[in-house]
Amino acid sequence: MNRAFIAVGTLLFLALCCCGPYSPFASMLTIEKPDSVNVIGLYELTGQNLNRSEPFQNRHPQILINEDGSCQVIDFPVWQTNDEISYSVKEWLSFSGTWGMSEMGSVEKGDGTYKNWGIGCGNNEEKLNVTGELINDKPPYGILFIYGDPDSGHGMDFGKVP
Repeated sequence: MNRAFIAVGTLLFLALCCCGPYSPFASMLTIEKPDSVNVIGLYELTGQNLNRSEPFQNRHPQILINEDGSCQVIDFPVWQTNDEISYSVKEWLSFSGTWGMSEMGSVEKGDGTYKNWGIGCGNNEEKLNVTGELINDKPPYGILFIYGDPDSGHGMDFGKVP
């Protein structure tokens, strides 16, 4: 019985090692560059899994992306890590700035590796910036902020308000 247990344990260990890490967000990321017109709009926090007991104290985090290249960040939570699995809000950011869209990296989907797209809103004078990854394959897009190791699944997402 011990030999069978060791053999099964060894096979499971090898399978886990060979499979490699996988980000639970990979299938959500936008891999085709969106038209700017489909990104413009108001985004509101729809969820976070960084700290379920965190009181948001009547705060309503929002990101406004304007057609003229300007943006506003309202009550954006800045998270700090307490340990490997727990976060708490350190401060709240609100600022105006300019926005841009760019490639964020690459993601494996299906049988290929693709560039994924993100959006940033920043104010150089105040040295403030938030940058998130666009999600969904078609409009309406959302904005995902990943924290720590992407494989951990820690994040916060904003959905576009219709």
